[in-house]
Amino acid sequence: MSRIFQLLLDAEAARRPCVLVTVTATKGSIPRHVGAKMIVYADGAISDTIGGGKFEALVIEAALQALADGRASTQHFPLHEHHDDSFGAICGGEVSVFIEPQGLLRRLIIVGAGHCSQALARAAQLLDWQVTVLDDREELCCSPYFHELTRFQHEPASELLTNVDWEASDCLVIMSRNFHIDREALGAVLRRRDESDIRPAYIGMIGSRKKVKQVQEELVEQGITESAFEAVHAPIGLKIGSDTPAEIAVSILAEILQAISMK
Repeated sequence: MSRIFQLLLDAEAARRPCVLVTVTATKGSIPRHVGAKMIVYADGAISDTIGGGKFEALVIEAALQALADGRASTQHFPLHEHHDDSFGAICGGEVSVFIEPQGLLRRLIIVGAGHCSQALARAAQLLDWQVTVLDDREELCCSPYFHELTRFQHEPASELLTNVDWEASDCLVIMSRNFHIDREALGAVLRRRDESDIRPAYIGMIGSRKKVKQVQEELVEQGITESAFEAVHAPIGLKIGSDTPAEIAVSILAEILQAISMK
């Protein structure tokens, strides 16, 4: 794997928006040839170079605009003074670059590593979502039923969720092995949700109506407002008569897609 593509993978893993710039055509004397690549990050930092100088500065500016717009484009830069769009370069050539924003994969965080979680993780990754599973049982995270790209964190879910930097496209599904873990996880999310302007696109918790009612009552006693639960899908999943873990995963994923399509 080339260095530039490893850097793109690293940026995705770090949830760091960026733009891939590729030299696609050249003419005359130019600083770098077709195929040269550079990554421009949201803060203006770069990895590698397509030639430096004023030319590269203009490309960085165009890349940041593309990141804001979410639109890829090909742009042409004359590197000589005999052109209407000349910007002072005197190399003598011309360069075209393809500017391609790298959208972050939608992130799904699942609390719990049981059978339904395994099925949901695999289904979500068919959509190229980034899946992270929170569970303190390390042996379950080695299950062959998880997709090979699933990420795992083993600290208590409530602690991890307290410190998540949420993105507006994030989705959270709570489906752990017991009532207490689910309650504390949901409480951590709802408290953090009230403190931040950025909230997950979807929050769902598995369980019967009795369990959902008890969780809500206990969290209200802890100081969470009843209105906060309006953002929670519980019981979780569309009503399609699901029974097996795979069917439950389909019902949950369908509900998530329905919810985010309405935002």
